[in-house]
Amino acid sequence: MKEILSFKQAASKSLTEEQLRQVEEVEALGCNDPYSFLQLKEMFEDESVDNFICCDGDKIVGFATSKCNKRYYDGCIYIINLVVLPEYRKCGVATQLMEVMTKFYLKKCADLYITLDVTKTNIPAVKLYQKLGFTVPDFATKNKGDDEMVMSQPLTNLAKNIENLKKIKVRNSCTK
Repeated sequence: MKEILSFKQAASKSLTEEQLRQVEEVEALGCNDPYSFLQLKEMFEDESVDNFICCDGDKIVGFATSKCNKRYYDGCIYIINLVVLPEYRKCGVATQLMEVMTKFYLKKCADLYITLDVTKTNIPAVKLYQKLGFTVPDFATKNKGDDEMVMSQPLTNLAKNIENLKKIKVRNSCTK
């Protein structure tokens, strides 16, 4: 991947209205059932939610939102949302967002599992999560709809899996 992309944690309430509109556009173009602008604004302003963005210059091309809470979400880090613009997919953006998120949480709550929900029919996302080492735990088959599944793994495993992927795979050049 070219070094044009920058990854960072977006502090609560730090995004401008224009940047939030870009997040809304990424969400609309990247999801089948997107959050509304108001829902995204609330998510990015919620101090209990951690937000991570990927930019190509001034353009937001991907983002992830998550929550770490040892008392709620079954004592895990829960990935609320991870979305990348279609033209930036297959370039390592989602993996790098996961890496930034993982490094952040290793300092905060390394002993927890990282968990997400994914639509079973979203095959590219399922394959990405499997490549990163996520599996469907036995308990996760309860209380989920037919089209949704939970995937999880220890945070420390995710960190190792990302490092291993970086060692064995030469990333394709992404010329967007």
